[in-house]
Amino acid sequence: MKLVRIGVAVAAALGMMSAHANTIDAIGDDGFAKLDVLETQLLRAVQRRDTRKLDEVIGVLEKRQRRAGTDAGTLVLLVRAYLERSPHYYGRKAFEAAERAIRLEPANPEAHLAKALIGIQLDCEPCAQTAIADAEKLGRPTAAIHSARAAAHLLKARSVAREPGSRSYVPDGKDAVKLAADELGLAIARESRPVHRSALVAWKAQVVARTGTEAERIGLLKDALAIDPENVAALRQYAIHIAYDKGEIERAAKLIAPLGDLGDSTLRTILASAPYTAWARAWSLAPDADGTTRLLEAARKGAPESDEIFQFVSMQARYGFVARAMLASGLYTIGPMEYRDKDGDTALANAVLNAGEGTEANPGAKRLPKGALDTVDALIAAGANPNAWVSRGREPMLCAAARNGDLPVIERLLAAGADPHAIASNGTTALLAASQGEDHGAAVAIAKLFLDRQARVEVNDRFNHSPLMAASRAGNTQLVKMLLAARADIGRKDVDGQTALDWAAAAGHIEIVRALLDAGAELNETTDARGRLTTIDRATKSGNKALVELLKAQRRQQS
Repeated sequence: MKLVRIGVAVAAALGMMSAHANTIDAIGDDGFAKLDVLETQLLRAVQRRDTRKLDEVIGVLEKRQRRAGTDAGTLVLLVRAYLERSPHYYGRKAFEAAERAIRLEPANPEAHLAKALIGIQLDCEPCAQTAIADAEKLGRPTAAIHSARAAAHLLKARSVAREPGSRSYVPDGKDAVKLAADELGLAIARESRPVHRSALVAWKAQVVARTGTEAERIGLLKDALAIDPENVAALRQYAIHIAYDKGEIERAAKLIAPLGDLGDSTLRTILASAPYTAWARAWSLAPDADGTTRLLEAARKGAPESDEIFQFVSMQARYGFVARAMLASGLYTIGPMEYRDKDGDTALANAVLNAGEGTEANPGAKRLPKGALDTVDALIAAGANPNAWVSRGREPMLCAAARNGDLPVIERLLAAGADPHAIASNGTTALLAASQGEDHGAAVAIAKLFLDRQARVEVNDRFNHSPLMAASRAGNTQLVKMLLAARADIGRKDVDGQTALDWAAAAGHIEIVRALLDAGAELNETTDARGRLTTIDRATKSGNKALVELLKAQRRQQS
């Protein structure tokens, strides 16, 4: 999951006044809509992703600024409106407005926080931190300051370096997200306005999805809706949870139907898929019944183009029976030019991508949900291309399945003609992807499948990472020995000068270090101005004292 757009929730908390009115028609003494009303309208527009309403709010604020004179409150709100509408198009105007607000009221912390928001949107963490510090000097902590701190932490988390395969390896990455969640908790405690408090709770639910439990996230969404039932952002998240995680797509459709068209393709797909789900259940029991025919007519009336529906039900194991019913009944066919979704993925690619989802949070869980393999079988039998690439990582779907550790899926793809030698855009191969797996048993079994098909052990990604390096870092001793037996280059170095021995030492894997030393690996004794560490330095940082002593003994022996 990628990080949420941080500006949306900051805008929810950078308010200055009470917000109770629901229309833009509440007029102040100056003949213009009151700022608290405009602020609420801005928040509602952001939640609904309503660009027309955002343009309306911007227009009113600009007119207010021209006719009623400039004040810091108007400028601060205008900064937020500009950034929510288009940070790139309105960036200069937002910066000028923030600077004017600070000149008008240098002791107003909200003006400095508006400048912090610009830094956050432009990915400039030092800019944001400086502006937040200026705001903190001017008064006690407020909900707005805590929200800005949270956004700055998320900005840091977003900039954390990542390894191929998108697993964070810099330790403070997750710490930054945890700190953001803590700051949001403080912001919620200080925020008394229901609409804004609900927005903060919904934002925290998105952040907690990175570090907390699913139950915690859903609890926060329910709290947000209890505080403000009109919080469309929270309702959207909750409806997606019901449809995707609970398998209750009809219930989710009922929740979001009153919202109208929000321009959200995911919600549109949920609404359109619900009737097809009802039809598929009826079709499995009585294909030719009049009731089944009426359900199909209703489904087609709501969504005559079935491509997106088929994509959605194929990627969700809970709704795989709908995809299989559409294929078996002839309602949907897979042609030579397969339909791809907006990300560029085919139905089979989506099924493979989602087959092993959710296993990192619960390694002991069953890797493949019930029905996932049946859907993969049905798609392959219908002519789906097993060599299609997936958008995530821009790699062959075989790489994605190998990284997930989905051995039964890989067996099916290989049997259908998937190429085990295909190379992804960043140089990753299916063997390298499998070597990164946390399920060591699955990784060994999958690697054996590829090695039995003469997969090359010396094809490296753009960082010059090899399967041996990946297995050494993952702590997979059996796979390391298997790759060594396949004549993997033990002395190969990545772009940072690290060998497989360095990776194993840094992770504290003493058994793998022994295996590599027995195979002839040499200690890396090179340091340079960039701060590169020796093998013993890396082992010392791992905290494994026995490993450090082993390497020191090896160094004495080599010298």
